Amino acid sequence: MSKLKVVLLQIKLLLKKNVLVAWRSWLATLLELLSPVFFILVLFIITKAPTPQEFCLLIEIFGTADVTTSLQSQSLPACTGYSEGRCFNILFAPINSSITVALMKLVGQLNDPPIPYLTVTDYSLNSTQNQIGGIIGFENSKQIYDFVALHPNITQVGINVEFIPFDFTGQEQYKDDPLIHISNPILFGYDILWNATCPNFLGGCTDYALPMNVVLQKAINAFQANQTSGFEGIIPEISISTTVFPLYEGSQNPNGCLFFYCGSMISFIFVLYKISYEKEKKLKQGMVMMGLSETAYWISWFITCVIVNILLSLITIAIGSACQFDFFLSTNFFANFFLFFLFTTSMTLVAFFILAFISTTKAAIGIGMAIFIVGSIFQMIFSLLGAIIFQIIYETNSTAAKIARICLFPFPMFHFSKAITDINVFAQTYQYTGEGFKWSDLKLNLNTPGSTADITETYLSFVYMVVLIFAYGLAAWYFDHVIPGNDGNTYPPYFFLMPSYWGLSRKRPVFKEPPPTQDNDIKESIERANDPNNKSAVVLRGISKLYRNIFNSKKNVQAVNYLSLSIDEGTVLCLLGHNGSGKSTTIGMLTGLISPTTGDALIYGHSILNEIHQVRKMTSVCPQHDILFMELTVTEHLQLFCELKGIPANEIKHVIDHQISAVKLKKFTQNKASELSGGQRRRLSIAIACIGDPKIIYLDEPTSGCDSASKRHIWNLIKEVKKDRVVLLTSHYLDEVEVLSDKIVIMSHGQVMASGNSLQLKSKYADGYSVNIIATSMETIPHIKDFISKLLPSSRVLSENATFISFGFPLNTPPDVLISFFQNLEKMSTSESPIFRDWGVTHSTLDECFLKVTKLKIQ
Repeated sequence: MSKLKVVLLQIKLLLKKNVLVAWRSWLATLLELLSPVFFILVLFIITKAPTPQEFCLLIEIFGTADVTTSLQSQSLPACTGYSEGRCFNILFAPINSSITVALMKLVGQLNDPPIPYLTVTDYSLNSTQNQIGGIIGFENSKQIYDFVALHPNITQVGINVEFIPFDFTGQEQYKDDPLIHISNPILFGYDILWNATCPNFLGGCTDYALPMNVVLQKAINAFQANQTSGFEGIIPEISISTTVFPLYEGSQNPNGCLFFYCGSMISFIFVLYKISYEKEKKLKQGMVMMGLSETAYWISWFITCVIVNILLSLITIAIGSACQFDFFLSTNFFANFFLFFLFTTSMTLVAFFILAFISTTKAAIGIGMAIFIVGSIFQMIFSLLGAIIFQIIYETNSTAAKIARICLFPFPMFHFSKAITDINVFAQTYQYTGEGFKWSDLKLNLNTPGSTADITETYLSFVYMVVLIFAYGLAAWYFDHVIPGNDGNTYPPYFFLMPSYWGLSRKRPVFKEPPPTQDNDIKESIERANDPNNKSAVVLRGISKLYRNIFNSKKNVQAVNYLSLSIDEGTVLCLLGHNGSGKSTTIGMLTGLISPTTGDALIYGHSILNEIHQVRKMTSVCPQHDILFMELTVTEHLQLFCELKGIPANEIKHVIDHQISAVKLKKFTQNKASELSGGQRRRLSIAIACIGDPKIIYLDEPTSGCDSASKRHIWNLIKEVKKDRVVLLTSHYLDEVEVLSDKIVIMSHGQVMASGNSLQLKSKYADGYSVNIIATSMETIPHIKDFISKLLPSSRVLSENATFISFGFPLNTPPDVLISFFQNLEKMSTSESPIFRDWGVTHSTLDECFLKVTKLKIQ
C-alpha cells in the first residue's frame, strides 16, 4: 500500500474518532457550537432594553445655553473671540471643491445676519487681525486642526466635507468636483467640528453643533432646489423639534461587533484544549509509536476544525438574522459567511502554532483566555471608534501608523475587525438608504477624496486572513519539528534543508568509541552487537542520546551512553534502572520518537534511522500511561487500532474477539474507558499492544495499577505472546522481572552496568545465600561471628543491627561443607546454652543485585 493511501486511510480513521469523541462529549460540543447563539442573544437583549437616547445631551454640557432658541433661529449666532481680538464663524475644507465653496457662500448669504466669505492665501490667517466673523476655506482638515490648536476659542465651527452624491447637481461647471462620489447616489458626507469645552464657566456657551447642522442642511436644500429648478433665491424653511426616541427596530448596537467576535473565538479555546489534552495524555505519542503519520494527525484535526467553523459561521448568520440585526439582513450572505469562516479558520491555525510550544491543558486554557480577553479589548475599541480608527491606522504620512499596521498584521482579529467595521457602516445606514453590503462592495474604494489615508478595500482583509492561514500553518509545521516536546522527535532548525528529511538520501549513522568497562559480559555484548554477521532480531549498536544545552555545554545531559545489545526472537528482555537511567529514552529511540545522537539499531534488519516507517509496521507499544480515549468503548478502541495497523476489514471482528477474550474483558466490551478500573484499562492497553501480529512489543510497566489476579493473568499473556516475537519490558516489580525475563539489562545514568539472566546476575553480583541469625544477647554476637567463620570460611557479614546479624556465602560452596554447617547450626540452637535464639537461610534476591550494581555506578 502506497504511503499516500496509508495517510488517507489514517485521516479517515481519525476523523471517525473525532466525531465519536465529539458525539460522546455532547455537552462540550453543544457549548462550542452554540456559543455564537449565547453572545448574539445577549446583544439582542441589550438592544431591546429600554435605553432611550437624548438628542440634545449637549444641553447638560453647556449649562445655561438655550439650544432650542438656536434651533428655532435657523441661523448661526455672532461669534465671540475669547482669547484674541478676532473670531470666525466657519472654517471649512476642502477649498478645491467648487460645490463646497458654493455651499459655504450660500450658508453665509442665508444666515441672519449674513456672514462674509473671506478669501485668504496665508492659512496662518495673520492678515485677519481684528476680524469679527467670516467663512474661510482650507485645503484639508489637518490645516483646520493645526490652526485651531494654535488659536483656541476663536472659531465657532469647522466643517470637513468628505463626499457628495454624484446626482447632487447636474450643472456642467460642477461635474469635475473631486468630492463627487460615483458609487454613492444618495448620501452627502461631512463632519462638523466644534469645541466642546466652554471657556465661559459663569455665563455658559452656545452649542454650535446643532445650529450649524441646521444651517448647512438649509443651504444644501436651497442649493439643490436652485440647481434643479433653474431659479435662484429659493429659500426652504426647515421645521425642527427635539424629542426623546428609542432605537429603531433592528438598529445595531455600537458594540455589536464585539459580540460577534466573542461568539467566534470560543471555538479557538476549544481547539487549544482538545489537542493539548491529547498531547498531555500522550495519546498522540502512543498512536505515532503504533504507526500513525503525524501528517494524517494534523490534517484530520484541520478538517475537523474546518467543519466546526462552517457550522459556527452558518449558526452565527442564522441567529443574527433571526434577531433581525441589519448587519446580517442587509449583507450579502457569502460575504458574511466568508468573513466568519476565514476568521475562525485563521484562529484555528493560530491555535496549531501555539500548540507547538505547549503540551498541557492548563497552559492551553490560560493562553487561550488571555488572547480572548486582549482581543475583546481591542475589538471593543474598534467598535467604539468605528471607521475613525482605521482612518488613523492607514494614515500614509505617519510613521507611527505604519508601525501600527506592521504590528497588527499578524493578528487575524485585526483584519476581522477591519472587514466587520466596513460592513457595519452599510448596516448602520440600511434603515435610511435601503442599501446593504453587496458582494461587489468588497472592492469598494473606502478612501475620502483629498484624504491622506490609504484605507484598503474590504476584500483585502479576507485575502490577508487567507495569507495568515498559510503563514501560521507553515510556522506550526516548522516549530512542531524543532521545539522539544513530549510527543515527538526534535529536528535541527535547518531540517527542511536536509535531503534525508525528504527521503532523498539515507542518514549515515555516527559511531563513537565505547566507554571503558571491566565487565567481560558487557564487552562480549558490544562485540556481538557490532558483528556484521549478527542475525539477531533486534541489534542495538552503540546508540546514544545527548541532550545539548546551547547556552552551557556543562549542562548537557547524556541520557543514554553507548547501548549495545542483541536480542533474539522469542526473548523477553527487561530494562532495569532507577528513574532517569535512560530506559524511556531507549524505548523512544527504538520507536522513532527520539533520534539517537550516535549509533543505530536494526529491528529485523530495518534501521531506525532510515526505515522507521517499516519498523513501526512491526512494532506495538503499551506505554506506562494508557493511550485510551475516555469517551470510546473497549470495542471501539480495538477497532481504532486494528484499522491503524492496517488489518483487513474482514479480519477485524475476529481480531477484536480474540483480543477481548485473551485479556478477559468480554463483559466490558461496550463500556467506555472512563468506566473501567485501573487494572481493566491496563488489560485493554495490553490487548491494543498485541494487535496486528507485531514482531516486537514494548511493555512499559505493564502491570502498574493491577491487582494480584490481573498481574498473574498478564504474566501468562506475556509468556504466550513472546513466541516468535521480541518483548522489551520495563518494570519496578522485581519479582515480575524474575518471572518473565529471559535476559535482564541493568542501566544506571544512561549506561549498561550489567546484563544476563536472573541466575547469572545473582551469581555475579549477589552472595548466593544468606544466613540470618538472631542472637540471644549483644554479648554473644562476637561468639556467633567466630562460630560461623570456622564452619564457613567463605562467608562474610552482610548486615548487623542490634541482635540481628546476616551472613552471606556463595552459590558454589561445596555441598558437604553446607551439610556440616547446617548440622552444627541446628545443634547449637538446641543446646542447653545457645548463643542465638533463631536462624534461617534465604536465597539472594534480584533486588540485592540491582542495589549493588547501581551502588557501584554511583561510587
